[in-house]
Amino acid sequence: LNPGGREKVPRNHRAVMSTVLFSVIVALAGSLVLFLGSTAQAAGRAPAAAPKLPVAAKVKNPTPLSEVYASDAWTGDAFGWSVSVSGSTAVVGAPYANSYTGAAYVFTNVGGTWSQVAELTASDANMGDEFGWSVNISGSTIAVGAPGHYYGIGAAYVFADSDGTWTQQAELVDTDGTGDGADKFGYSVVTSGSSVMVGAK
Repeated sequence: LNPGGREKVPRNHRAVMSTVLFSVIVALAGSLVLFLGSTAQAAGRAPAAAPKLPVAAKVKNPTPLSEVYASDAWTGDAFGWSVSVSGSTAVVGAPYANSYTGAAYVFTNVGGTWSQVAELTASDANMGDEFGWSVNISGSTIAVGAPGHYYGIGAAYVFADSDGTWTQQAELVDTDGTGDGADKFGYSVVTSGSSVMVGAK
C-alpha cells in the first residue's frame, strides 16, 4: 500500500465501496494484516470494521478480511471510526455510541477468527464525550481519546491488559489548555512502550 497516497481499486468493487465510509487503514508488517474502519455499510446492516473486499490492486491475491461487529451495535454508533491493531489484538472506536458518550471494543484473533473480548468505557463517561474518537494499541496498552469530554476540553484514557482483562489505568488531561472547550484534547492518541502521546485539535 501507499500510505497517504491513492491505490487503484478493481472496477467490480467500486459500487460496493461507494456505500461504505472508510476511515482508517492500518497495515502491519510480516503477515500484512489490514484493518479497515467503516462507519457505515449498505443494506441497513450494522457498521463493520473490516468489510469483505480487496483494498488495493497492488496487493496480489488479497484474502477477504473478516467482519467484526460490536456486541451491542446500534445504528449511528460510528463503530469503526477509529481502528488500531497490535499483533493479534485490535481495538475499534465507536464515538457516537450511547448518545455520543462513546465506547471502544477489543477483539482478538484466534485461529483466524476475530472475537470481541472487551468493551471499554471511561470511568467518568458522559454524553457528548465521543470516547473512541481516536484509539491506539501497543502490546498490552490501549489509549482512547475522548475530545468531547467536559464540553470539548477533552481527555484521554489508558487501559492495560492483565490476563485477558482490560482495566482503566489512567485518565489524561491537558494541564495548560485554554479550557474553553476548543482544545479537543484526545483528538489523536499514540502509544509507544510506556509512553502515551495525545493530540489536541
